[in-house]
Amino acid sequence: MSPTFNKTRAVNTEGCMGVKRMKKDDRTREIERLRRENTDLRQSSLTKDALFQKDSLLAAIVESSRNAILGLTVQGTIVSWNRVAGRMFGYAANEAFGHHVSMLTPPDRSHEFDDLREKLLAGQSIRDLRTIRLRKNGSTFPATISLSPILNSRHEIVGVSESIQDTTVLLDMKTALFRTEMKYRSILENAVEGVFQTTEDGRFLMTNPAYLRMLGYSSEKELMTEVSDIGAQLYAEREDRDRFKRLVEEYGVVNNFEVRAIRKDRALIWVSINARAVKDAKGRIVYYEGTVEDITKRKLAEKDLILEKRISDSIIDGLPGIFYLFDDELNYVRWNRNLERVSGYSAEEITRMKPVDFFRGEGRERVEERIRECFEGNEITVEAELILKDGSPVSHVFTGKRVVLDGKNHLLGVGLDISECKRTELAIAEREEKYRQLFELESDAIYLADYETGRIFEANGAALSLYGYSRGELLQRRIVDLSAEPEKTARSIEVKEPGVPLRYHTRKDGTVFAAEIRSTYTVLNGRPCIIAATRDITDRVRTQAELLRSEEAYRSIYDNAMVGIFQSLPEGRYLRVNPALAAIHRFDSPEEMINTVTNIGKQLYVNPQDRERYKKLLETTDRLTGFEAELYRKDGSRVWISMNVQVVRRENGTVACYQGIVEDITERRKAEVALRESEERYRSLFEHSHDAIPDHVRRFHP
Repeated sequence: MSPTFNKTRAVNTEGCMGVKRMKKDDRTREIERLRRENTDLRQSSLTKDALFQKDSLLAAIVESSRNAILGLTVQGTIVSWNRVAGRMFGYAANEAFGHHVSMLTPPDRSHEFDDLREKLLAGQSIRDLRTIRLRKNGSTFPATISLSPILNSRHEIVGVSESIQDTTVLLDMKTALFRTEMKYRSILENAVEGVFQTTEDGRFLMTNPAYLRMLGYSSEKELMTEVSDIGAQLYAEREDRDRFKRLVEEYGVVNNFEVRAIRKDRALIWVSINARAVKDAKGRIVYYEGTVEDITKRKLAEKDLILEKRISDSIIDGLPGIFYLFDDELNYVRWNRNLERVSGYSAEEITRMKPVDFFRGEGRERVEERIRECFEGNEITVEAELILKDGSPVSHVFTGKRVVLDGKNHLLGVGLDISECKRTELAIAEREEKYRQLFELESDAIYLADYETGRIFEANGAALSLYGYSRGELLQRRIVDLSAEPEKTARSIEVKEPGVPLRYHTRKDGTVFAAEIRSTYTVLNGRPCIIAATRDITDRVRTQAELLRSEEAYRSIYDNAMVGIFQSLPEGRYLRVNPALAAIHRFDSPEEMINTVTNIGKQLYVNPQDRERYKKLLETTDRLTGFEAELYRKDGSRVWISMNVQVVRRENGTVACYQGIVEDITERRKAEVALRESEERYRSLFEHSHDAIPDHVRRFHP
């Protein structure tokens, strides 16, 4: 039985309404199917709680999917529908339930499900089928769909699960990539940088006009005739050519390789080389190819570029999004194109604006205050609505860091659009408010109070036990009556604080205890109210000082450990890495590694299945020791590592992240290979020398 169908019958009344609109025969078959499933459930040895937990987990997976997920009858009638499907197609759940799935396809594809139905009824799944889908507003979009038959306990096909991915962005990216390739092909054909191909022994195969001009030769023929040994004739230091060859042979590529070169007129120039080795099918180097840039002026004028380097370094340290740099008089010095694109203002308009001109009202006052704090030396973060040129507000979070450039204070930072996060937070809050608030908080003291009067009108048993009141006594009190800091509590209610990490409350007997409070504000029975959960954290507060004292020692161990330490998400992003792990992979810093590696399996693993294998192992055991794999470094070279990994789980048992340590075992692996080769040689010698062995044995064993 599909968890999707169970969830629909359990909590989705809209799905039931959709079933009512089904044809009589369909309803009869559905009732018979439900009867059979009910019989299956009664015969099952699973407990009610286990079934509920399984359904809840699978329903949560469906709801948290990034794809639209539909549950269909075998005739193609929609009977379940997740939140992503609603956003993708524009239909509310009750608008979709009971209708044929062809309502989501253009007219010329309305037969699509029926064409696939025969395969589905044969038990086959359809994977990654490219098609077109139709929204409620009449617009269409490209999509990839996957369909799988749903079986009951008797392996009968009782429905179909359909997953739909909107591939609009992917197609746009492919189009952009094609245009980029066309643009760069033209650039390479007319490159202003020198382009070359050379043999391994130092002869030219090809150059471009820019390369010839750089070295002072009039033609490619002249260069090839006069230069037969690049290392001896063009490199000011012959060992630089040897070093270049070693790097290319070891890593396959070399970037920003800076050397002094000899022009035809014997003048020395500085050049920067980017090159790679081109190999044949057997892995042998055929030739080198790459580009050369004359950096003589840059080398001679290094001092003039210090300011630009500092700005570039600061930008690299910043986050993606809207980048800005302004001085202590609030004059813009630098910004990126995202600021123009997002705000709608031109570069000329921004030049005449102040940073605070992008905000209004309370948001402007908050930003002004945080800017002042930043110039006083504090790093800042502030949430505010960026007012676009057309007047529309967009929620952003902004950062600020004071930097001194050319002897003057500047503020450097980035702004990130968090409007989608805001919408997601609201959706999550609504869902939790409807289905899971009391369930998730039942171990804490929970009470409901009228927002306007503050009077408590409902409480759970944990609240009565925590505060020492009877139900009748507690329902006669206000929230502030429970607080040992009533003024702070009243202020928190006034500004609708969602949570207070530390507040002191009073029991009926007068004892005071430390409390952590989580609150939500909603409307129940037509009146605004507060739902609050209070937890006694006296023990936590008592131990907090000890934790703070140990934190500095832990941080020192983490940053100075000789082995790599990491935290990563199952989907393949790093949360934290220490300097040792960044060094193993030859990244300049942990931050660079975290920002660069967005898919650990695809970007770092030589064999991506190795990561999937250790993830599967961790599904059966929460700890893995001595897991060995071959990984890539940043520069393309390979490294063998050994990992000890453990799973960190949330309170509900789901995987929060992996954490572990990594050791570079490349040299050990090389030694093991050498040992195996040595053993093989001696084994071969032994097997081919059997005639001589008896004499040897007789000499030593008479």
